[in-house]
Amino acid sequence: MQIVLDRTATIGPAVAESKPSGDAPPRVARRRFRRVTGLARRFWHFISTQSFSSLTRRIVLLNLAGLLALVLSILYLSQFRAGLIEARVQSLLVQGEIIAGAIAASATVETDTITIDPDKLLELQTGESYGPPDESLSGLDFPINPERVAPLLLLAGVSGVLVVPTLEKNSIVVHNPVAPFFNRVFPNPYVHVSFEQELRKQLRTTQYPIQSPWEIPWELAVGGEKLQGLLGPVFLLVPLSLLALRHPAGRQLLLAALVFAVPYPLNIGTRFFLPCAAFLAPALILGVSAWSVVPVFLVLLHAYLSWPSHVTSYCDTYAYRLESAPVRAAARLESEDEYLSHRLGGYLLARRIEIETPPGSRIFSFEGPPQAYCAREILVYFESALSERLRDTIYAGVNPDLQPIRVLTFNIQANRLRRIRLVQTGSDRLGMPGISEIEILGPEGWVRNKGSWRVNAGPFPWDAKLAFDGNPTTQWRAWQATGSGAFVDVDFGQEEVISTVRLHVTPDQRHMRWRLEGKLSPGGWSPLSAAADISSVAQPMELRKFAVDELKQNGIGYLLVPDSNYTATDFRDNMSRWGIHLRAKVKDTSLYEIE
Repeated sequence: MQIVLDRTATIGPAVAESKPSGDAPPRVARRRFRRVTGLARRFWHFISTQSFSSLTRRIVLLNLAGLLALVLSILYLSQFRAGLIEARVQSLLVQGEIIAGAIAASATVETDTITIDPDKLLELQTGESYGPPDESLSGLDFPINPERVAPLLLLAGVSGVLVVPTLEKNSIVVHNPVAPFFNRVFPNPYVHVSFEQELRKQLRTTQYPIQSPWEIPWELAVGGEKLQGLLGPVFLLVPLSLLALRHPAGRQLLLAALVFAVPYPLNIGTRFFLPCAAFLAPALILGVSAWSVVPVFLVLLHAYLSWPSHVTSYCDTYAYRLESAPVRAAARLESEDEYLSHRLGGYLLARRIEIETPPGSRIFSFEGPPQAYCAREILVYFESALSERLRDTIYAGVNPDLQPIRVLTFNIQANRLRRIRLVQTGSDRLGMPGISEIEILGPEGWVRNKGSWRVNAGPFPWDAKLAFDGNPTTQWRAWQATGSGAFVDVDFGQEEVISTVRLHVTPDQRHMRWRLEGKLSPGGWSPLSAAADISSVAQPMELRKFAVDELKQNGIGYLLVPDSNYTATDFRDNMSRWGIHLRAKVKDTSLYEIE
């Protein structure tokens, strides 16, 4: 016998009883709100704990704050503009009342008519007027024209919103809001003052072989080699843009072009003229718009002369330009990898690095491969303070001129000191002070760091510890030229008996003069010795392994060395002495792995 459970009899009543009552919609709304807030909390938990680092979150929040400030400023300025318009209306009313009062003061009323006495008006002297007394006008305020102020305030607000996030990011990441410049004003461990000075010099002079400012217009428009790019011969007609001064829009375009041209002398490369050219081009067209055919002719002529196959006929041989239109690549008939392989120098090297090195690898490079196509961290030899220091460390492994073969010895009467410092007292010529190693001795031998030492230096205090690390390939350097005043200071944390201090320096430091000073626990600084005995050690020193050890300390696992670098031969011939082996070679660049 089969038993069939018949549930149909209970379904109807149950469903009827479960129908929502009058207060059901609020409960549904609350459940939906809790669901949305729960999703938001889980999303924020994912963002804050898994997705991004703390630094990334701060940068994202700063940019969102900037966007929010932009929206709020627009809303506020809209209301402010309305207030300015209202103030303008009120000022016009006040001015109207004053004018009416002046007219009324020189008029007489006769038989329901107002008569103005022109003789009284003509008798007014310069600066005189009819109207209320000055005391009654003292409380009146005439605001600035709101139609002029509101756009300026809006421009300033929008500009601030665009600029502030970058300044904030630079302040957080490299401790300098205007990096890579003004590093004297904002000292930081990421960009050397010497790099900034060299960069400024290069951007102004050596990067562009211009003999005279009169060459710049021709190079911008036609030549292209010296300024690394060209705009086209039509831009030789830019003086005709002055004809646009007849039009209000033309005056605005030329004013904008002038503003963007102000920083151009700091770097005269063609690419830095583009912001100005963006306003000069429409100003030129507007200037010749009186002749209807000329603007169309200029546009067509510029398009014809700018076609890649036509540019070659008039530009310099080595001008930066497109040699042909990449139609196949644009239409995806040629793959991205194939196109970049024969068009972008270093692309094959970047891809090979991806294959030969594991994720997270840190590579020191003597050239700049296209890092956009490589997910590894590549430290190019000049692009940061750390890269410059590691470059000099490697060079010290093979170049005797960068090895600490010069020794300065300060012998003093044994004394109990808590701190000592070495102060640069002068130099035969302006140079960059540096100390490779400082050795401190007492009557019983070496004074060792027991972990309580605190070291400082100036300028550039962040590398002060390198003068006490026992590695002759590293050194503290001021990273800026000084005539005097540089120093290295060590606080022992307790009194130590000191009798000898030795400085190991490189040959380029022979022009520097140093003085040894000491400090007792309760006292101030006092000079201990102003003269040092000078000696030299045998050269060259075998420092290759020391250099590699410093690379390891900074997480470097690979070296990228082009054949054009002067260390390439030594790396190739002395791999065992360096402690490296060849991992790959792409064209004229070798990839070495540190063992």
